[in-house]
Amino acid sequence: MKRYIPRRLRRTRVVLAGCGQVGMSICESAKNVHCIAAYRGPAVEPNQTSQQTDANASDLKKQIIHSHGANSIHIDLNHYRQLAQLLSLSHRVVWLAPPSTKTNDNILKKAIGLMALRHQKYGHQTKPQLVYVSTTGVYGNTNGAWVNELSPVNPESARAKRRVEAEQQVRTGLKRNIDIAILRAPGIYSHKRLPKERLLQGLPTLTPEEDAWSNHIHEHDLARLCVWIQFKNKTVRNAFRLVNACDAEPMKMGDYFDLVADHLSLPRPPRMHAQAIQNEVSPMMWSFMRESRKVESKGLKQYQFSLKYQNVASALMPPHHFQSGM
Repeated sequence: MKRYIPRRLRRTRVVLAGCGQVGMSICESAKNVHCIAAYRGPAVEPNQTSQQTDANASDLKKQIIHSHGANSIHIDLNHYRQLAQLLSLSHRVVWLAPPSTKTNDNILKKAIGLMALRHQKYGHQTKPQLVYVSTTGVYGNTNGAWVNELSPVNPESARAKRRVEAEQQVRTGLKRNIDIAILRAPGIYSHKRLPKERLLQGLPTLTPEEDAWSNHIHEHDLARLCVWIQFKNKTVRNAFRLVNACDAEPMKMGDYFDLVADHLSLPRPPRMHAQAIQNEVSPMMWSFMRESRKVESKGLKQYQFSLKYQNVASALMPPHHFQSGM
């Protein structure tokens, strides 16, 4: 006879499509949620065959996910049947996987279709919910002006343009009776996610007068928000939530590097003018450095979500405790 479990003791099942550091933080911190994390192994290392590397990476990733209190499933999100298998495990999905660099990437549209089809077929009372983690890079460069969720998108980098396309695919779920939440995150940091290697290399940053404004969010706060947002506006039909997942205190990028350098007891990076620095950093880093904006989050206030780390300085102040509880 199956043992009865009281409702208050049952854990909500959530599928994580992609499981990097933010996914691990969700698994670790969401105490009342049963996470099922979908993952795939990293690229092939030198002197190893593809099969050896895939097997070793798969086993290691599986062990790490299990150590964080979650179940794991190793799949290819681009494989239709494997994607269908994943989405059949729960009506709540947090999509953390980045868009493919290939053209005509419609994986999110397929996921929306599969979620809607399953809901229609089995007629569950609870509607499917998809939380998609995007980026504030979709706003482009505003030369330091403020933006919020009502501001138009103006992507400039290829990465940001892919994110806008992915967001458009996600929004199609509104017509298919799926609750949608899009979380636009800026620079994500944690004690394991600081630019230590960049500081050790002594790479320069911009002079104060040319430096770009940006916001940040702690990895743990973003993980908490990914779960929190799923339980807001549950009674609204075809709910759509767009939230800038960021702190309320933008800072210049060079000041951020200085703060981290002081925290790690490393030399502060040298300052250079934009014309000279462009040849010193990677094209991706330059795209981040040249886009300047201050981001306001109306969504965090609307959904009454409180950040544990209101700014980078408070998170790095000694003794720094990156808490793991929800």
